[in-house]
Amino acid sequence: MDLLKAFPMAVYTTLTDSEIIALINLYDIGEFVSAQPIESGIENTNYLLTTAYNQSDSKYILTIFENRVENVELPFFVNLTDHLKDKGLNCPVMLTASDGSRLQDIKQKKAAIISFLEGAEAKEISKEHISQLGKTVAKMHLAVSDFKEYRKNPLSLRAWVSLFEKIGEKADEIQPELTKLIADELYYLADAWPFNLPGGIIHADLFPDNVFFKGEQLSGVIDFYFSCTDFYAYDLAICINAWGIEENNALIKEFFDAYQSIRKLEQSEIDNMQTLLRGAAMRFLLTRIYDWFNTPANALVSKKNPQEYLKKLEYWQRNIFIY
Repeated sequence: MDLLKAFPMAVYTTLTDSEIIALINLYDIGEFVSAQPIESGIENTNYLLTTAYNQSDSKYILTIFENRVENVELPFFVNLTDHLKDKGLNCPVMLTASDGSRLQDIKQKKAAIISFLEGAEAKEISKEHISQLGKTVAKMHLAVSDFKEYRKNPLSLRAWVSLFEKIGEKADEIQPELTKLIADELYYLADAWPFNLPGGIIHADLFPDNVFFKGEQLSGVIDFYFSCTDFYAYDLAICINAWGIEENNALIKEFFDAYQSIRKLEQSEIDNMQTLLRGAAMRFLLTRIYDWFNTPANALVSKKNPQEYLKKLEYWQRNIFIY
């Protein structure tokens, strides 16, 4: 069955079965069985691959790296996930082809076949999920303490300003006066953003669909393609907003208590959390607005509603972070 016929709505990069088979043949992972485009996610094109090897089926992820990931940065992600895996964190890694390569060329883009992580996102988030999330994020932050590579955050505060300039007054199509709200908030963040907090490599995109569980047992973390060098506390702010616990003080406390059972926060990190939470909300509000207007109409992608992050930003503008 040809994927072009099976899925008339394309992912960013559409591949035929024959093109996928050509990639699979570069690896010792068995014979092609099927490939299914994965709709979730925004950043890259992903297919779920099934192959037959020694009379049993195996699953892999085929990722094609799209516009937001520069080819020169791809070795960083290879080395980061290898490092985290070596430190005991369960995360997917890029497979090595028969010729020793980790990255392949297809349709003038880079691609990789990646190990499959068992589990699924938590559909109903419990206290135990939040506790395990906090501990896992802390373990990740400790694990990268001896990772020597650096990647500038491509979506830092300065980038938010640039992104806002690209969006312009289209923001008012999402909600009246949103352009002014964003402009005012960016002025606030530019003045209030902290300096010299503890930092290193952060995940920077730890949404529930990037953290897998088997029942309530965390089985691993995926999708490190926003990972960069930034404040560890900013990673925590992203998590609080992403997991929808901003209005649940009990779960916020559970998250921070679990994190601190592994890595103790400095007082400066806690003192600046309010600003970091507002910044994390602004970052995803802006990228969602941009994607809302710029995602190709024929892409097999679920566009994220900017209103969700507007509400989070307004919540943190009105309410004081308490821990």
